[in-house]
Amino acid sequence: MYEINYLQVEFLIRAVENHIHLAKHYETIIVDFFVMNLSFTMGYWIAVRCGVTKLHITGMQRFPISKSLIFILLVFISVLGGYKIVSAGVIPFRGYQFDPKMLGPLATVCFTSIWFFHYTNNRKFILIFIITAFWLIGLGSRMFVFLPMLSLMIGALLKYKKHTFSIMLSIVISLVFFIFVGVVRTGWDVNIQTFLGIAFAEPIFTSLGALYYIDTGRDLVNFPYDILASTINFIPSFVFSNKYELVTSLTESDRIFNPMGAQPLVVSLYHNFGLLYPFFMVLIGFYFGYIKKRSDSDFFRAVNLTTLPFVLIHFHREGFITSLKILFFNGIIFPFILIAILKFFLSKKK
Repeated sequence: MYEINYLQVEFLIRAVENHIHLAKHYETIIVDFFVMNLSFTMGYWIAVRCGVTKLHITGMQRFPISKSLIFILLVFISVLGGYKIVSAGVIPFRGYQFDPKMLGPLATVCFTSIWFFHYTNNRKFILIFIITAFWLIGLGSRMFVFLPMLSLMIGALLKYKKHTFSIMLSIVISLVFFIFVGVVRTGWDVNIQTFLGIAFAEPIFTSLGALYYIDTGRDLVNFPYDILASTINFIPSFVFSNKYELVTSLTESDRIFNPMGAQPLVVSLYHNFGLLYPFFMVLIGFYFGYIKKRSDSDFFRAVNLTTLPFVLIHFHREGFITSLKILFFNGIIFPFILIAILKFFLSKKK
């Protein structure tokens, strides 16, 4: 629908004016906003207040070598990802180069490195984060670097409360840096107008995408194709090389309008559940309530710290295909599998 520069402030104003007739839907979207948050809070409260069965996941303290083995594995995947980029002839820092087969493994390692930093409190995992962050930013991918970085800062806020101001200042500086990356990856000049364009273009078009979808009507019930696609997305690309084609075929819809790529949560909920979406939000709230209740253990503390930034930001502007994979596969399943495999073999060795 739009084929010119999204970063021009005048263009953003025209885009809003062209959709002003849909503004009537904001009143009902505000109701949805309260229903979403109420449902999430209800599920969270149930998990925190009520007795739930505890999962006993023992740590790796008995196997110090396991930390080094996981570190080596993540370094290997990072180097392999970098080699794959170079061998494909991709030149970093030449704009946004979206290729899920390249970004996916690097984003997973970037996330996992911070997960194991929180889990082990071993700073060498920060090195892996820096390596993968270099490649991801070089390819123009900001979100999968910013959110793990935000996780680090949240952990620092909890640990170093006396340094709250300096940590908050670091968060602000990081935001400015990632806006700068967004400007550079488009190839446009760095000035106040492009900064404003990057800062406001995505929120504006995400909002318009919500209006566009709601204008087509609210369904009573929908089949959660995005949930199915997200489950398929759990499968590593080296195992199922054509998974992206299948995921795309499952999730394509003429009702969804995302010119900047971001998809509002209200669209994801109605598109997958219809008016029954509060039940899903209760389950998501329950999940985070349970994680919070169990965060006295190292494992669930790492899950909580790494997934919290994603549910605060990514969950609200990304479709379920990616966000649910990060929350469940990257956040809990993948680390658990790594730990379980290592513990199994190291226990046998003992």
